[in-house]
Amino acid sequence: ANTVIFFYSDQGVHYGEHRWGSALDVPAAVQKQTLYEPVVRVPLLAHGPGFEPGTTDVAVTQCDITATVSHVTRATPSHELDGTDLRLIIAAPDHFADRALLLQAATIFTPAPSYDAVCTGPDHPSLPSLKFARLATGDVELYDLAADPGELVNLADDGSRAGQRAALEQQLAVLLGS
Repeated sequence: ANTVIFFYSDQGVHYGEHRWGSALDVPAAVQKQTLYEPVVRVPLLAHGPGFEPGTTDVAVTQCDITATVSHVTRATPSHELDGTDLRLIIAAPDHFADRALLLQAATIFTPAPSYDAVCTGPDHPSLPSLKFARLATGDVELYDLAADPGELVNLADDGSRAGQRAALEQQLAVLLGS
């Protein structure tokens, strides 16, 4: 009655996608720093008070788990938290359909470049299932995750996507606080 259990992974691994993976002698520590879906999207299971049975496709981050634990335990954080209590997301997933998530990685091991990225969910009203990334190398990547779940076609230079790219660049700037 008073215990919440979370089961999740901090990140996934590659099995050769995007030329990353142990089969290609790329160390696991490097694989964990990419922006691609096999690493970014991992399942999350939550059980306890406030978590009714069911599923949602609303994307969440580890920051949301921190916010949830803080709220469940009635802790007072020393600073404002970035995340949202998962119970709020589960109770009203449509309210979070336009949520954009910040994904970041700092280079610790080469050859993975640092990046800042923003990703939207499938139900986002104006930017559904898109991911935009700005890499430390200066490169940019834009993927339509609904049409290209393998992230094989970079649409960053596609003129017909200029409006979406600009909107995602703006959203990324907001999330970075710049």
